[in-house]
Amino acid sequence: MSISLTERLNRLPTTPLRRFAGWLIIANLLVDGAILGAVWQNVALSRAAGQRLTESAAQNLAHSLSHDLASDLSVLDRALADVATQARAPGAATDAARLDASRTTAARLGAILGPDLGALRLVALDGGAVRAADGSRVPDLPRPLLNRMLAAEGMQFSGPLELAGPGRWALVLSRRIDDRRGLPVGAVFAQVPIEYFLSSPRMLDLGVDGAVSVRGPDLRLIARYAPRDASTSLGIGSSTVSDALRRQVEKAPEQGTFRATTALDRVERINAYRRVAPYPLLVVAGVGAQEALATTKEELWRDLGIALAVMVAMGALSLHLFRAHRAERQARDIAARVAREQDLLLRNELVGMSRVRHRLTTWNNSALERMFGYAPGELMHTPTRLLYLDDESWQEIGTTGYEALREGRRFRTQLRMRRKDGRPLWVDLSGTSVGDGESLWMLVDIDALKRSEEDAQHLSRCDALTGLPNRRGLRAWFTEARARPSRPPSLAVAYLDLDGFKPVNDALGHDAGDEVLRVVGARLSSALRDGDLAVRLGGDEFVLTLTSVADESDARQVLERLRQSIRGPIRLESGGTVSVDASVGLAMGGPGDALDELMHRADEALYAAKRAGKGQVSVWRVATRRPDA
Repeated sequence: MSISLTERLNRLPTTPLRRFAGWLIIANLLVDGAILGAVWQNVALSRAAGQRLTESAAQNLAHSLSHDLASDLSVLDRALADVATQARAPGAATDAARLDASRTTAARLGAILGPDLGALRLVALDGGAVRAADGSRVPDLPRPLLNRMLAAEGMQFSGPLELAGPGRWALVLSRRIDDRRGLPVGAVFAQVPIEYFLSSPRMLDLGVDGAVSVRGPDLRLIARYAPRDASTSLGIGSSTVSDALRRQVEKAPEQGTFRATTALDRVERINAYRRVAPYPLLVVAGVGAQEALATTKEELWRDLGIALAVMVAMGALSLHLFRAHRAERQARDIAARVAREQDLLLRNELVGMSRVRHRLTTWNNSALERMFGYAPGELMHTPTRLLYLDDESWQEIGTTGYEALREGRRFRTQLRMRRKDGRPLWVDLSGTSVGDGESLWMLVDIDALKRSEEDAQHLSRCDALTGLPNRRGLRAWFTEARARPSRPPSLAVAYLDLDGFKPVNDALGHDAGDEVLRVVGARLSSALRDGDLAVRLGGDEFVLTLTSVADESDARQVLERLRQSIRGPIRLESGGTVSVDASVGLAMGGPGDALDELMHRADEALYAAKRAGKGQVSVWRVATRRPDA
């Protein structure tokens, strides 16, 4: 700063300065073109990458939803098959006796399946009165559907029907009942509300403009869920779809992706579909294109702003140098103007600046003092160590940062520094050498941005009701546990489903149900050992990971202790007292087992515990590849 810009310009020869200014203008135009080209290319690459990431997210969601739906349908299919098989059991001499035996089996399996699927019902071959398993009357089914139920083999799907009244849509899933000679004597069917197809907690990852739909073999809409739509019956039974979906399904019937504007709500989405094998259903999951690619627009405006700032700065400098040759007085005026602009830049309100020599502050602007809570002039000629949080970070900058400056490179990093009152502060720190052993440092306060990033990451991995980790938090924990050198030698995964929760929820309301879930979550967290994890998947379903359990007996002891803590009385804020129990499915695993496989085994074991009468612990047997209650 000992030699002013005006004095430096005055020392330049007139003719070389003129030639230099001409070349600088040409170089400036070339650089401007290169910057704009780079911005355009970067935006194009970012948009393509965003499209690929969104397609991948939609594919993963469609795959998960189709897998969940196929698993749920297989349970119902097995129940229908059990009822149909009962008709061929020995001891039933007449068709009526066979149907009575099937009706008994239907009642038993209907109770196991629960109220979400409704009761299993029977119909006779002559198309007479349709009766539920308990003998009560139910609405008549369309005659063509009855004919197909009595004629076709395997599980049959109807189209959407308003069986429970206007706006109450449902599907009829059925299997034919044959006698021992293979001749049809009736059919067993379940009336499944469309809400059953929209019950997966994975749909919470759709975003604001996302949508999930389930379609039949003719692409007729069976069920649909979109966060922005209040009604789940919009378009039910309609076969109107976008041309993009129809063309893509013709090319790839099993799975694929496409981008189109949805005909029902006119929202453009990036979609993926997948067949619900082996059933004639198609799951379509879409993510809002505008929502998914919003970051690309932000990057475009940011890059354009940076490019414009660089071009303006280069243009101003070129203009200044070009005019410098005209007259010494005009050069002084330009130098004075640039000095004033520099002064405004140095005295800005947002970016702290400090000039350092031998790690002592020789100059700083007022923004730096306000950022760190110091009085005007208090930082002058003080060691820079005052601004660092600890000796390690100060020494790290002294090594890596100043090494970059000595090599002529610009140094930039993000780290936590310290205010005068001792509070830590996240700062974006960048420095550059200005020669003669001095360096100029710029500091930007990014503390609020860092805190928001940490809060967003925490919320994305936690269940809002109980505070326990959610499915995403479980996967992150599992990945981190597997990556640690001291990972546990054994791991048990348990699916836990509350028994008695639904009566509490129905009788006392959702607020009481939420209170029960919070208490259960707290009891699980407090009763678990160090290193174990409790996770809420949704509803009254929890997952427990037990590390370092020696064997099945050890795991059972832990689970029985947890069940004991759950069974304790729960006093509600309303003054009442309730209690719940739990059915548990357990899968023992080793270091090499994948999380999805362990959770699948535990889920199968939980189903076995439910069938065995609830309130039990069922274990998946690796040797027999089946659960054992």
